[in-house]
Amino acid sequence: MRILLLAIILSFLWGAWWGFFNFEKEHPRSPKGSEVRVLTEAHYFSPEFVSEFEKNFKLRLVVTERATTQELLRDALSHFQDYDLMVVPSFALKSFLIENLFSPLESNITRQFANVSIDFQHLDFDPDNRFLMPLSWSITGFLVNSKTVSIKDETLGEVLQAKHSAVGGKPMAIGLLDSPVELFSLVSKLKPVLKNWVETDQADSIAEALKELRKKNIVLVSDPREQLKAGTLELAQIQQGRAAHLVGGSSAYRFVLPKERGTLKISFVGVSRSAKDRTLAQNVVDILLRPAWNKKLVEQNEEAAVVTTLNDSDLPLMQKPRFIREVPLSRVDLFILHEALEPTWLQALSKEFKAAK
Repeated sequence: MRILLLAIILSFLWGAWWGFFNFEKEHPRSPKGSEVRVLTEAHYFSPEFVSEFEKNFKLRLVVTERATTQELLRDALSHFQDYDLMVVPSFALKSFLIENLFSPLESNITRQFANVSIDFQHLDFDPDNRFLMPLSWSITGFLVNSKTVSIKDETLGEVLQAKHSAVGGKPMAIGLLDSPVELFSLVSKLKPVLKNWVETDQADSIAEALKELRKKNIVLVSDPREQLKAGTLELAQIQQGRAAHLVGGSSAYRFVLPKERGTLKISFVGVSRSAKDRTLAQNVVDILLRPAWNKKLVEQNEEAAVVTTLNDSDLPLMQKPRFIREVPLSRVDLFILHEALEPTWLQALSKEFKAAK
């Protein structure tokens, strides 16, 4: 009887310890006052996400946001010593000397690559996955109201000349994202020589190309969803994550990637070489790659997840990792041209499109 009682007590204690161990594993404690300084694009980590993260893991995320990619790039190159983690879009990483800014990822973090879709690994700026971990991604295409707009060939020329089929073929406004990168990507597809014009400072030629674009009844927007819902726009450029809840079922909207390719952006995180506590910073990366937290991240920043187990989650299809395989590879462009952030291009945009950021 005593042996049975002792066995029950030991079993209880083992169960209690195991439960505590698992809780601690999922909710690691940090020394009092611990903080991780993060540099990122604006709105990448929502206030709600940061608040929930801090509550669960007992540390402070000090998030510094930069409104434009060029500001983010400038800060990362000049003040990386002020940050523990930096989240940088793929199209800016060609401008980095990766090994000079980031610490190599430790083995307990690199094991997470086994859970990350291979589509977002081994890119040419970090071919061995030594320094950067993908966190989320997006593709920019066009959201089209199929009740009022007919897009058949799905070329950029057709999209930019779309007419309102419900109003006798009347020309219509077309929303384009007010992003220097997206605008450069689009104009360079219409004018492949644009890259050379920017490299050789041919401001007059660039201005003419932008004037041609403006003649197509273009409206620059940062997020076209309200205009689309209100009917002031029937066709607009948009990232697929933001379009995820507007398509499917009985919706009139469809997401179109033009034949000339939509821009793929992957958001990568790296640990700064000047991180105060590299272990703590890498623990944060590890947490962001756990399925529950990667899901929370993309639900709030409206990009798409990279963790493969989330293919079986309740995320909309367009926010799942496998959506990258749902579109033809021939329509996806991993845009990494630095010319989109050059002063010559930015000055031309500022002059021709006052709203461009």
